[in-house]
Amino acid sequence: MEDKDIVKLFLERDEKAIGYAEQKYGTYCRSISRSIVGTNEDANECLNDTFLRAWNSIPPAKPTNLKAYLAKIIRNLSLDLYDSKNAQKRGNGEMPVIYDELSECIASEESVIEKLEMSALTTAINDFLSKQKPKLRRLFVKRYWYAQSVKEIAQSENASESYVKMSLHRLRKKLSDFLSKESWL
Repeated sequence: MEDKDIVKLFLERDEKAIGYAEQKYGTYCRSISRSIVGTNEDANECLNDTFLRAWNSIPPAKPTNLKAYLAKIIRNLSLDLYDSKNAQKRGNGEMPVIYDELSECIASEESVIEKLEMSALTTAINDFLSKQKPKLRRLFVKRYWYAQSVKEIAQSENASESYVKMSLHRLRKKLSDFLSKESWL
């Protein structure tokens, strides 16, 4: 079923919309959540909450890209759950590492998470990424949006872990320089 048809069902308050959305995007959303929270149980909890939040927000929202809409909801719910559990071991230990890596680029008294959620910073990062090669953009998004481990990225990109680490290091340096010029640092 096409996204526009699923959204139409949501708008008509037809409960079948949830089933179709889960059938089409459940696995995708669960993998995003699992990368952040680290367990299937927590990922399933976030997935259920995602469809509830989608049900409650459509209407008035009318997403044109249902996949991105659901991904944003589950990512935010997963980050909230991660924060509420406040456990260093969650997300296979990746979330603290990811925040530390990005804190090298975004120096501030505010937390890295608060900075990342700022609209203007998001625009600046998107501008930076649009100027990068597609493979580097994929590495960045997989690491810092989907919270994948270096090993997972290396496997999915058919690259060595050292290549991924070095590429991410260089990207962070370039991002830091870019943000300095844009007066973020």
